[in-house]
Amino acid sequence: MQGALATLTPLTLDEARTLGALYGLDVASMAPIPAGSVNTNVALSLRNGQKVFLRIYEEQGHEGAAVEAKLLTHLGGRGVKTAMPIARADGVPELWVPRTIVRVTKVPVLGTGKVDLPAATELARQKAST
Repeated sequence: MQGALATLTPLTLDEARTLGALYGLDVASMAPIPAGSVNTNVALSLRNGQKVFLRIYEEQGHEGAAVEAKLLTHLGGRGVKTAMPIARADGVPELWVPRTIVRVTKVPVLGTGKVDLPAATELARQKAST
């Protein structure tokens, strides 16, 4: 049971490399960390010899992950040894990283020109279920 304790979302090396590339990281290998209880934790080894900690939030939403990132940044900035959040290489904010990508022919927009998020979410759900 302990080996599966924190590996709730299986991750392949190819997936880890794809995620790493979003952050400008060249992932050489990975190993699940069998610790914790509600998140998948993975140790990534980079080709330059560095180690990176990857966490896949299983129960927390984006808000909880953002609070943890802010706390880690605060602590790390004051000299506390902790895993520091890494910014994406393309500048896209973390809260915009989708869980799934669904192709649609048109994105619903409001009269203001902004994306109609409820309608877009419903469209994505419909497309994903077909």
